[in-house]
Amino acid sequence: LTLQYGGGCKEHQIDLALIQPECGTPPLPLPTFEIRHNANGDACKALITKEYSFDISGIREKGKSQIEFILNTKNSSGVWQNTTYTYKY
Repeated sequence: LTLQYGGGCKEHQIDLALIQPECGTPPLPLPTFEIRHNANGDACKALITKEYSFDISGIREKGKSQIEFILNTKNSSGVWQNTTYTYKY
């Protein structure tokens, strides 16, 4: 993923979190991930662009060669977007 955020004075923490569904009854919802960003109080305004990668192999299902998942991200206007991706393995 290529992420952009304001900062430049402190190290930022970027994590990928698996969001657990509220209901566990079939049919189960698609696995949903969310980007978590901790700026550590960085008040600087430089536009930082960085590449990030995350290991999501833990969502693989036996007997399948791919799985769909949702990634929740916040755009530059602060609006949450949900995008569905296909992970092939």
